[in-house]
Amino acid sequence: MWYAVLASRIGSLEELIDEGVTGKKFIAGDPEDLAKAVRAMLADEVGLRHMRASARDYFDRHLTEEQNYAQLMKIYSDVIAEAHRGMDINRV
Repeated sequence: MWYAVLASRIGSLEELIDEGVTGKKFIAGDPEDLAKAVRAMLADEVGLRHMRASARDYFDRHLTEEQNYAQLMKIYSDVIAEAHRGMDINRV
């Protein structure tokens, strides 16, 4: 079974979670806000079901091992291409 995401509002988690679509966010270090977010998720069974499906869909489209590998290879390729553009061929 796949679950919606409940994440603190820090770093990349802030960017990865689409509030109310793939999960809910809470203020890091704030237990009341965490409890509020948990209660809101559990109180909305239909919304929770939609968030779970959306979170899984987002994962399948963007975060699988294959996609991460492809992104890493693109980063390496771009860095190598930029390094080659910056080289003075006449000095080599």
